[in-house]
Amino acid sequence: MIRFGRSTLLAAVLCSAMAAPFSYSTGSELDLSAGTVAISGSLTGTSPIGAVTGSSGFAAVGYNSANISKWGNIGFGGDIRFGYFFVDNFLVNFGINGSAPFSATSLVPAAFGIGVDLDYFINFGSVVVPYVGAGVDTGWIFKGNTTAWNLDVTAAVGILIGLNKNVALDLGVNLDFGIPLNNGGTTSLGIGLGYLGVRAFF
Repeated sequence: MIRFGRSTLLAAVLCSAMAAPFSYSTGSELDLSAGTVAISGSLTGTSPIGAVTGSSGFAAVGYNSANISKWGNIGFGGDIRFGYFFVDNFLVNFGINGSAPFSATSLVPAAFGIGVDLDYFINFGSVVVPYVGAGVDTGWIFKGNTTAWNLDVTAAVGILIGLNKNVALDLGVNLDFGIPLNNGGTTSLGIGLGYLGVRAFF
């Protein structure tokens, strides 16, 4: 006879509870198969340490060694992306993004970017689908009379919460590393504060 101790049973219950959201099925799971087209948009807030956060409109805490002590400068950002599943669970996106300050005194700059990224969905056949992503974009940062040009490398971790077969809420956080491409550009590191969006699949 095999006996299970209390600790073993407790561990099994905890693992089942953690896995439950990713295994919950309603029969209306998102179609993440090859050939599916996706359209998405998201909104976020930005709060930098420093004068520049990089070109991405994603939520970010910018790192700038000369201004690392400056907090409390708020802005907002967003993006619109169009994607295609070339194989199951792998989505290639092409999109535009931007960010802007809430006030004239904010250190968050106005910015605009275009880019491409890849998302991999960890599909358990559930309405809750975790994913990881990575991408690159090039963007323009507008600081007074100066326009900076940056190349950004991004990474993201998030989850989709399916509302039906075609629409899902999109929640996540991301990192953004900016590399200057002209004299006005600034090296920066953005640590995501979180984003909220919607994705549609056809």
